[in-house]
Formats: sequence, structure tokens, C-alpha cells
Amino acid sequence: MTPGGTRSGREFAHIHTEYKDDEHADVVVAKRRGEPWQAYQGGGQGSMHLCVSLRDAAEVVRSGWGEPHLLAGAQMGGGARLARGTLLLYAPRDETEVGVVLRVLQASLLYAQS
Repeated sequence: MTPGGTRSGREFAHIHTEYKDDEHADVVVAKRRGEPWQAYQGGGQGSMHLCVSLRDAAEVVRSGWGEPHLLAGAQMGGGARLARGTLLLYAPRDETEVGVVLRVLQASLLYAQS
């Protein structure tokens, strides 16, 4: 992430594939083929990677909505460093939680624009 919360100037957040239950046709076929869960769940089951201010990141973690990205603050290839405010935001499970996630996403957009 560059200062201001964008990844290489391209994105400030991305969403992982939506969770599919065990009866979903894609899951049934993938399991039958012996594919790992990442092949049909996208590895995140509706979670999101995004970058917010350190204060907002602390609030997200403290409130149980996410956790620091595994590589937050780490040196990446080419000398870039992943911002310390980069998070894994947990997937919403209902309409109320969608509202919370949208507020965090808005905070991420505002941070990226700063």
C-alpha cells in the first residue's frame, strides 16, 4: 500500500468471493472433483481486504469486525510496504452487518482519497 491507502495506485479494497453453503451447486461439483475449499469459496467467504487509518483499524479490531492483514506493515517486493492499517474485514451475515461493512468501506475510500 502506498500512503493514502491504495495498492500500487489501483485499489483501496477488494472483496473475496461470497460464501456458498454446502448445498450450492458450485460447491457440490467442486467437492465431487476433490477441489480445495478455496476453489469454490474464493478463500475469504465474503471477507474483504482494505486499508483504513490506524485509529479506524484499531476500532475495527477492537469491535471484533476484523483483524490486521497478515502482512500489514511488512516490506513487499520492489521496496513497497503494506500499510499498517491494512485489514481483513469479516464478511457480513445479515442486513445489519452489511451496513457496518459499508461504513468501514466508506472509511477506507475516504482514507484512500486523503
